[in-house]
Amino acid sequence: MLTLDMLNIQGSRAKIRLDLVESVFEFRQITTFENVVIIGAQHILPTTLSMLESFFDRGLQPDKVFLIGKCYSTDLQTYYQLRQLGVYVCPSSLTFHKNASFDSSYTQNTKSFIDRIIFNENLLKNQLIIVLDDGGEIIHYLNHHSLSHDYKITAIEQTTSGFQKNKNLKLNMCVMNVARCKAKLKFESKIVVKTAIQAIYKRLLFGSIRSENILIVGNGAIGNALANALEGKFNVSLVDIDPKKSKIPYEEALKNLSRFDLIIGCVGKTILPREKIESLKPGTTLISLSSSDREFEIAKLRSKSNKISSCHDDFECSNGVKVLNCGFPINFSHEATEVDIEEFELTRSLLSLGILQAIELQTEKGFFPINENDQAQLIDQFIQKYSGDHYYGKRKMQNLRTNY
Repeated sequence: MLTLDMLNIQGSRAKIRLDLVESVFEFRQITTFENVVIIGAQHILPTTLSMLESFFDRGLQPDKVFLIGKCYSTDLQTYYQLRQLGVYVCPSSLTFHKNASFDSSYTQNTKSFIDRIIFNENLLKNQLIIVLDDGGEIIHYLNHHSLSHDYKITAIEQTTSGFQKNKNLKLNMCVMNVARCKAKLKFESKIVVKTAIQAIYKRLLFGSIRSENILIVGNGAIGNALANALEGKFNVSLVDIDPKKSKIPYEEALKNLSRFDLIIGCVGKTILPREKIESLKPGTTLISLSSSDREFEIAKLRSKSNKISSCHDDFECSNGVKVLNCGFPINFSHEATEVDIEEFELTRSLLSLGILQAIELQTEKGFFPINENDQAQLIDQFIQKYSGDHYYGKRKMQNLRTNY
């Protein structure tokens, strides 16, 4: 069993604050967080901890924060540091079942997590509950929960998949739509792709994957940014179910998968069922760059491998097809420093802004946009801080700012 001694994290942790998160508190003057409870589905990573510490500095009580993470994006050291502070972090955040799809177990874990909290009337009475959601599961469950009507609830959704899951619901709460805000769509996708490319190049460097012909499925913010980053270096085909966003017909690409050595899914839902994967040529590599392990139906194929000990292991199917990172997003690994790069303070600042706006709009119902003037200020600060990075480049940053 892992202990704090084994992890060498006992004692006080040096306080790290994120510049962009700190600046958010200048935009929105919230006087107190004394009666606030946060229930969140979040990546358990260092920048998440730093973001929360900015709220702790301003009166939020750590024992009023309840988090559930995902096995593929939970940093073990951060998990224990949060618990040391008094934050409840659901133990299922560390659990990986190779024999089942992640979504099936995560949905049940989330319901159990919420039930544990919402039945605690002494904790929630006269409190404002702020839901910080990634994927829409908590919002969806609470919106239908009979007891949720007894509490004041407001929420933030940070992912497009979560927005899609709940956009047609008759919402009983205010939900700040961080997922579709311009700052996140235009800038965060570049940050995600930066970490993904580093992970892909590492595999290429060691010769573990072939890359003569690459198929990217999904021409959204992530797929488009990835294609732009790889084009000119590799033979890249970008397809989308929307014909207007596809360079070659979608169905044609899926019928001729033998042309491709590397298939990257950026859709957010299953693009290759198991029978399709089993018909691929040996040596084909599959990479996910969305959420969960849903791009490829690989749970049963994964269950047959006896070489998997972690959700970050690569494995090979019986037909020679390689699946990287166990089918989970390639931009997440067991190394927090590779995953949670400093630029993600932009995402944490948008979440923080969402929290402050959600408090102001707590009596409203439905999806609400993030204030554009506040977004613009964050973008200006982000550009000023990171335009010197060769990956982004000053000209690229200014072009993005102009288009924004």
